[in-house]
Parts: sequence; C-alpha cells; structure tokens
Amino acid sequence: MIEGDKVFIRQLELGDEELLHRWRNNSQGNLYCGFKYGFLMSKESFRLQVETEIKNEDVFPAKKMFIFCKKEDLTPKQITINLKIYIKN
Repeated sequence: MIEGDKVFIRQLELGDEELLHRWRNNSQGNLYCGFKYGFLMSKESFRLQVETEIKNEDVFPAKKMFIFCKKEDLTPKQITINLKIYIKN
C-alpha cells in the first residue's frame, strides 16, 4: 500500500468486482475515452479478473491493478490504474 496525505493506493481485494463493474460499465463516466456504453463486461468477468490478480504470485508481474481510496473514510474512488512494469537488465 502506498499512502499520501489524502489518498492511499491499494491492490485489488475480493469484492472489488462490484466497484469495477459499476465504474467501467457507467456510460457517463466512460464517454471521455470513447466507450459510449461503458466496457459492457459482466460482474462475473470482473470477479475472475480480480481473482486472477489476487492469485498472481509473480514478484514482478507484467501488469498490476490498483485502486485509489480516500484516506479519511477508506472509500474507493472511481479511479483504477493498471500498471505495466518494465525491468531493465
């Protein structure tokens, strides 16, 4: 977990599929990136995605999803980031 003054960033947890489903299928929130009707993914699809993220035991995964939460009341914000990690040799 990474903490700032007002937010912290955490890894996905079981139950986050509800948030991801609501956020990513919200047509109003996705208009700016060209998804007029959201991502059109089922809750089950998001559940499997969260489960895969949690079960991944790679020390340096190719990508990792995180959720920003308000520090004052621990509520997740409508922001997820999907980081791609590059390792230089």
